[in-house]
Amino acid sequence: MENLYFPIYQQIEKEVIELAYSIHFTDNQLNVYSIKIAELILRCAVEIESISKDIYRNFVKKEPKNPSACFNWMEKNWHISCKEVSIVSPFFHMNSLKVLKPFDYKDKSPEDYYSSYCAIKHDREKNLIKANLNTLIRSLAALYILILYYSEERFQLGEGHHASKLDKSAGSQIFIFSVAPSPDNILYTSEEGIKPENCIYKITRKESKYAFKIIYQNIFEETESMHILQARKEYQDDIKSYLGTSITEAFLWQFQSKYSNENIEKIREDFFRSNKVKKILSVSIDKMKAVFWAELNI
Repeated sequence: MENLYFPIYQQIEKEVIELAYSIHFTDNQLNVYSIKIAELILRCAVEIESISKDIYRNFVKKEPKNPSACFNWMEKNWHISCKEVSIVSPFFHMNSLKVLKPFDYKDKSPEDYYSSYCAIKHDREKNLIKANLNTLIRSLAALYILILYYSEERFQLGEGHHASKLDKSAGSQIFIFSVAPSPDNILYTSEEGIKPENCIYKITRKESKYAFKIIYQNIFEETESMHILQARKEYQDDIKSYLGTSITEAFLWQFQSKYSNENIEKIREDFFRSNKVKKILSVSIDKMKAVFWAELNI
């Protein structure tokens, strides 16, 4: 899916970092307000309202009535108020905002960035005081979280079942997301304090696939091996039924032809040519190792 929101988010984020050159971002500066901060809040909120509707359309397959209906749906289905991000930018020095949940607030409270946005939008002069750094950072964090959900991106972790090497910024220079550990594995010490309900992503284990393991001699007289498989359920169910039996080369090509539009001779010819095969030494059926993914925690 083309992400129309991320380039705009990056531009807003860039301007927020530039603002940090002029204002020292600390706890005692969170109530600092200005026209520039108001402008950034309004730009964040416009994106938030639009992306919330697109998220609703993508997941619910219906037209939303308004942004509030979208947020209510996300809370009911994803507990969006629990989701948190951490601030890692070296320009941010607020102890009170090292970790924040931008959707967790009481109406009209200082944490309610959305009410502040509405007040600034409808009555700028009267409510300019609400256009402060606290509201700006929470608005930006809310937009960042929604962009992650909108993108629906998955990160393959391979055979490793921890996210220690995963880039958790997703392109942000300010925020990182959290990842819930896989319940199938022993936790690292660093994962023990993680609350899954607060995580935007979770580690999931994908079941092993079954494949033909082919050992062959190439035209250079070298012995090599490779796996051939398809992810289709009917293919997997069929190949699984032959696990542990003796497999011949003739059976391999017959089986592959069964799940292809090509005939046996063409499949064999293409395999030999593309892999520079001289002769096949053995064929067996393998159960591949499980792989792990970081996926949205929904």
